[in-house]
Amino acid sequence: MAAPGEKAQLLTALDNHAAENLQPLYIIDLQLEKSPRGVKCGGITVWKLNDEDFGLDLDEGELKERLEASRTGMESWTEKIWRDPVLFRETDGRWIPWALRECLALFDKLNGDACVRVKSSRLKFRQVVSAHDIRVRRSNLRQLFAPVFDADRLLDAGYRYDPWSDSVRRGRISAKLGKR
Repeated sequence: MAAPGEKAQLLTALDNHAAENLQPLYIIDLQLEKSPRGVKCGGITVWKLNDEDFGLDLDEGELKERLEASRTGMESWTEKIWRDPVLFRETDGRWIPWALRECLALFDKLNGDACVRVKSSRLKFRQVVSAHDIRVRRSNLRQLFAPVFDADRLLDAGYRYDPWSDSVRRGRISAKLGKR
């Protein structure tokens, strides 16, 4: 038999874990790339989950129609751009430190209800840093955003994703070379 309070402690722990892993309302995308001319560049985009506004002035028939329509679309949560993207490049003096400060400023502006999604199509990676992790480990940006600094090194060295070998490598990448 469980001691008094053990069930309550377990429920509290489960509740805290679920609260830390809630889907945030906003997603801050940090995109890192290298232009064809060799300039490291990127963009910061803020996405907001679509929220359905049912309105209070609808009659019963219209409300039922909207509820049914939202139920069918619930499986695919959609996002919309919340504000214009911020573009940056290294030649303007805006690169990793500036981009991380900008992401954290946006995080603060959104009252901590956002996660940061770091991605690069050139390197074919994507990592999500949760709002809980940002709040807990914000003092050490190198540890919190380690993929950003790794991507910077790989972009400097000329690495790209090779779909034929399913790896990130350097050099000429083509289907012909992938069949060796």
